[in-house]
Amino acid sequence: MKAKKKRWWFAEVAMIEAIALLALWLWSAYTAFLITLVGLLLVLSALLIAGVSEWLEPTRIPREWFYMALVVVATALAIGLLYGLLAEGWRDVLGDFAG
Repeated sequence: MKAKKKRWWFAEVAMIEAIALLALWLWSAYTAFLITLVGLLLVLSALLIAGVSEWLEPTRIPREWFYMALVVVATALAIGLLYGLLAEGWRDVLGDFAG
């Protein structure tokens, strides 16, 4: 008998990422902003390159990889926006850049 595939692993990864990012945002908004920004840029660039290469020549990259990358991006954006709206706002984060 074949084992069923896990259907909710996207949600599990999103929840783990959300908990880690929330803890990071609560600990240090400046550090969390930089880590979120760098992480988003890395994932988006990898997603863009993989998407273009998949479009040019189909490979054996599973579709789940693309969905997982989108979940990671959406979760990071949602947590950053949630912190910016509910906590002290973006002035505290962007104020650290101003000096």
